Amino acid sequence: MKKMIGLLVMLLVLLPYQSAFAATATTSTASVEKEYFKDYKDKVKEVRNAQKALTAALCTNLTELNNKVKASNDKYNSLVKSKASKELIAQAKAQKTADRKVLSEAKKVCSKKVNEIKKASNLELKQLDKYKRELANVIKLHLKGKDQMSADEFNRRVTEGQSYISATFDKIITNLKSAR
Repeated sequence: MKKMIGLLVMLLVLLPYQSAFAATATTSTASVEKEYFKDYKDKVKEVRNAQKALTAALCTNLTELNNKVKASNDKYNSLVKSKASKELIAQAKAQKTADRKVLSEAKKVCSKKVNEIKKASNLELKQLDKYKRELANVIKLHLKGKDQMSADEFNRRVTEGQSYISATFDKIITNLKSAR
């Protein structure tokens, strides 16, 4: 009998805590993001893929310059192996050095362009992530009942927030694609 009463007391004490934990589980950040920001991670991946494609699109001359460096290097090596005259070897070496310098400068210019564009898009992504976190906090507060918003105001705010996020992603991706 005493054990039964002890179990009943424990159940009465623990049940309210379990319901409190159940309420917080539905308003966790992960559940809010899963419910309200379903395609956010996919859009971020799309932006990252567009960033990766920048180098190939903006630096088309690097392949040609790289081939030129390889050709001049091969020519120099073949002249050295064939024991050509010192003048020919010196000319080939000068050509090889000049080609390497041109390639190096082209890589610097290309890298600078790509990094500037990536930096701008990363800044926009960072601002967008901050906005998303703020909106997620608003959603969590509303779901917990700790705000003064009506259901219509909440729905309008969430819809506007989702539209803003979607439009910003579209703008970032369009900017990255137009930079190519």
